[in-house]
This record gives sequence, structure tokens and C-alpha cells, in this order.
Amino acid sequence: MKRHIVVIVFVTIFISAVSIIAILVARGFTFTGTEIKENGIINVVSQPEGANITINGEETAVTPEKIEVVAGKIEVIISKEGYKEWKKEIDLEPSIVTDIYATLFPETLYLEQITFTSIDKAFFSQDGAIALYTVSNQTNSGIWLAKLEKSIFELSSPQPTRIASLSIIPENNTNTQNYDFIIAPDNTRAIVICPQEEYTLFQLLNLENSKAETININKKIGFNPASVSFSFNRNHLLIKDIAIYVNYDIEKDQVTFISRVTEEYAPQIIQSGSDLLLLEYSFDRRSRTLYKITAALNKTTVELPQEIAGESIKRMFGSKNNGDLIVISTQDSSFILDLKTNSLPIQISEGPINIVSWSPNGNSFLYTESGEVLKTASTMRLPSGKLELKTYTLLENYKPENISLSWSNNSQQVLSFDSEKMKLFIQDKDSLNRRLLYEGTLSYRDAFKFSQNETFLVLLLKDDGEYSNLYSFKLTI
Repeated sequence: MKRHIVVIVFVTIFISAVSIIAILVARGFTFTGTEIKENGIINVVSQPEGANITINGEETAVTPEKIEVVAGKIEVIISKEGYKEWKKEIDLEPSIVTDIYATLFPETLYLEQITFTSIDKAFFSQDGAIALYTVSNQTNSGIWLAKLEKSIFELSSPQPTRIASLSIIPENNTNTQNYDFIIAPDNTRAIVICPQEEYTLFQLLNLENSKAETININKKIGFNPASVSFSFNRNHLLIKDIAIYVNYDIEKDQVTFISRVTEEYAPQIIQSGSDLLLLEYSFDRRSRTLYKITAALNKTTVELPQEIAGESIKRMFGSKNNGDLIVISTQDSSFILDLKTNSLPIQISEGPINIVSWSPNGNSFLYTESGEVLKTASTMRLPSGKLELKTYTLLENYKPENISLSWSNNSQQVLSFDSEKMKLFIQDKDSLNRRLLYEGTLSYRDAFKFSQNETFLVLLLKDDGEYSNLYSFKLTI
């Protein structure tokens, strides 16, 4: 009888233990010897796909793949034949999905010529889908548009299209190449900027219809503005004069007042997602209020935390692609503010900062604090909804006059061209996996851009003569 009781107790304990283990394993725990450790999950994506994933020296899977791993410090290596190895040490948190994006570059890069004309200047769209370039020689004179990647329905690369005569640019600007283009986010329009002696000429170019009339913005609005940029969407322009900010609705041909400008009490306006944010003084000039302005020009007040409200605000920065986040610099500190949850601001620095550029997805940005150090700040929204911020040092010796920067379209890497050393580097936004892509002279500092799908890198390089052409490095085998 006693023996039966012992057996029953033993079986009960065994079943209970197995059940507990099964429950713990199901809930993301791993047994390592005598220890029970909680697991985390890594979601590994690579470009190109089909790369081998090695974790702590053990080859485990092929990208793309989600893998459950014991939380803690792990080493991840992603490799593919013909490509340079990608490596990173990650502090994996328990019960959290950590995204890992690895862009692999071929061991050997080959330069190929894209255009065969005499390009004066080239301008790239934000997404790398198109390039606008100007040609002043008699044979191909004009403003041209080149699609940088063919679609799946095109058998061959699309030929460049002449979209306008070069005559829309005044002769003095053509001779000195002192002009600029701002391409709309949807690549349908472009602002042509031509500085003159006493004013700046702004014109609006239709990129979808080469026969459409080019709009003289100065004449349309009735004055010479100090700056013009796209706002809200392709149909709206934000225009600043020495005294006012106005919105110009292109489709309705309508100018609407936004805010007054004075030298001492100038407001700040930034693009934040699909809206504008306006930081404006009150009529008694004793306080400042933050407003959100929609495309319908509806104006609502944005409540600010006490820590960054009122007079202490000196500058603010927003992303065109993420309206949830803004960065605010005060007299003493700099914060990132989550407008989505209106939670307490996260401190970035104990002093004012300057944002150099936002990533395309609006979740990361490059900034300088003091001296010549360039840093990256990256945000991640946790499952709880809380915002997490991590900062990294990207470049120790950053000189804006010598170094040009550009984000990859996937927001994971940063391109940097040093015009003194004549070297173009790429590195992950946390500064790891730095690699030299090109060594040589570009036509000018900013003459490089990833194509839309990041299958190649476009460069504007000087030919043997006076002019330049577009070249590319193919980034996939």
C-alpha cells in the first residue's frame, strides 16, 4: 500500500514538473543546466534575402526569419556568398521582439555609367526614385528627368525624359550653376530656386506633363518670398516673407495667411507628418503656444508638458514622415516629445542640440550637441506603447563644411562623403559595420543617393571634360 502511495506521489510530482516546464517553455523560458532563463525574439531581415544567420557561433536559419533566443548578450552574424559579412553584438531583452536589419554589400563593387550626356547639376528625389538634371550643351539642352529604377513591367531601363526648357532658369544662374531644385515628396512637382541680386525667383515645375506651363510663384502670390517649400502635400506651398508666413493652395490658386513674422518675435513652423506645427508668441508677447495646423488650415492648440512649455523653448524639429514625434530644445536641455501618448518628454541632452536630418521613417535622426561629434538618436515604441530612446556616436570628427550625409531608404544606414579625404562610407545607424563604398571625386559634395529599392548607389561624377554624368554601383549580385 505504501509503495502504491509513493508511486502515485512520484508520478504526480513528475507530471506537475513536466507541466510546469511545458508552461515555462511555452511562455518563453529556456532551461540551461540548472538555470531557467527567459527568451527574447529576434526578427532578422537582410537585403538581399537568403543569407545565413549565425547566433553565438551556431548557424541557425536563413533570412528572413524570427528566432527565439535566450535573452542577454548575443552575437549575430549574417553572411551570404559574394557579400561582405555583417556582424553585431546585441543585448537581447526578454519577452521583446528585436528587429535586426542587415544590408549586405558585394565584396567587389563595379561602376557603371547611367547617362551619356553632359550634365551640369543633378538633384535626387527624397525616395531615390527619380533624378532631375540640367544640360546646357546645344544638343541636349534642357531639364531632364531620369527614373532610377525600372518597374517589373519594363523590359529595359526607361529613357530620360526632357520635361522643360533650360530657358526657365535665368542666364546668370545657368552660367554660374547657382540654382536648386526641391522635388515634392510624391515626385510630381519641383520648385526651381534661382537667387538674383535683390530677390530670389521661385518657379513651380510639373514633372508629369512636359507641356504644362511653369508657374512663376513670385508673380502668383504678388511678392518676392524669402523661402518656399512643399507643405501638407503636393498641392500646398509654405511661403515665408520677411513679415508673414502664408499657405499657397496650388489647385485653388489661393493664398491664406498663417502667422506674422517680426525680427524679435519670429514664430517657428515645421512639418510634422501630414500637418504643420506652429510655435507662436501670444499677443502680449509673454508666452509661446504650440499649434497644429491641418491641410484644411484648421488650427488647434497642442498641450505641452510643464518642463518644456512657454519661454524656455528655443527651437523645435519635426519629421515629415512621423507626426508623433518632435524634438524641442530649451535654454538648458533638449527633449523628444511623443505627441501620440502625450507622455513625459525624454531627455536627449543636457544642452541645446541641432538636428542635421531625420531618417525617412521619422523614427531616428542625426544631431550635434557640441564640438565636432555627430550622434544618432533612435526611437522604438515598446509593446506597452512607451517610447524608448537610444543614442549612438556616429562620427567623432564631424565638419559640416566637409562632410555630406544621406540616410538609406530603409532608415537603417547612413552614407557620409568626406570631401577632404574624397571617401564615401556607409555604416549602420549605431555606427557599426562601417564600409568604404567609393573613393574619388564627386561633381559636388551631395552628388550621391541610394536608388528607391536600394539595388544600386547613384553618383554624379566628373567626366574627363568640364561636365559630369550619372554612374552607379550595383549593390546586388
